[in-house]
Amino acid sequence: MRRALVTLAAALLLAAAPGTASAQVIFEPSDADDLAQKLEDAYQEQGVCYGWDVDVDNVGSQQESVGSNFGADTDVDDGTGDCDATVEFQASIRWTSESSEIEDSASYQVVSSGSGPTTSDLDSLEIISAEGMAGDNVGLEVYKAVSALPLLAAEAGLADPIEASPAPPSEARADNAEPTDSPTSDFLRQSGGAFLFGAVLLVAGVVFAIWAFRTRGQGSRPVRTAPPPEYVPPEWYDPNTARGDVRPRPPDQPEPGTPNQNKTRPEE
Repeated sequence: MRRALVTLAAALLLAAAPGTASAQVIFEPSDADDLAQKLEDAYQEQGVCYGWDVDVDNVGSQQESVGSNFGADTDVDDGTGDCDATVEFQASIRWTSESSEIEDSASYQVVSSGSGPTTSDLDSLEIISAEGMAGDNVGLEVYKAVSALPLLAAEAGLADPIEASPAPPSEARADNAEPTDSPTSDFLRQSGGAFLFGAVLLVAGVVFAIWAFRTRGQGSRPVRTAPPPEYVPPEWYDPNTARGDVRPRPPDQPEPGTPNQNKTRPEE
């Protein structure tokens, strides 16, 4: 239930946002403001300050997305509020170029003061992963993780729990929203078709070579023909066209395959 509520809240507010926005690196400005307001509401109830700090290496260009209950673009340590404790989600993301064979990568952690929640507590919710953080829906992944911080603080005994509001039935389908991106090498994504075509050609060449080797030297076999008959029936014999070694069968010569009727049986 807790995982569904966190995922639902994140999916509803980020459904229309692209994975990487220029204003906040990973968020649209409106989504960053919504997340900061969500943390502010938790701060008012729990007295705990929450924030996020995400470093992005965008093909060698260093960028950063920060925010807290004090507002978007404001680090949790830069706020002026009275914090009983602090909980911050930190992440490091590396995006490589399209021509690079190195895959995109990401790592994250939860940093708390005192006996607050840890990274293992966040992982127990199973709402984000390092692979998802490196994918196209990084904004949704970070939003889900930061939205879960007040819940984790309550479970760790750092603050009182916050009562979650149920989602409208028409929006219940969003509770299973998960990114479908499966990050792989940019080089493989661009050249995968060529590799597959080459593999097909290689297999076809091997099959042809085996067939040619097995059939090599097997020429056509000569057809065995029966020798011409020495005698032919008189009605078939034409002296104008007959070969010299073919003659009409004498009257007393039986046809081939006909038993000799004149042959006498041996005396018993």
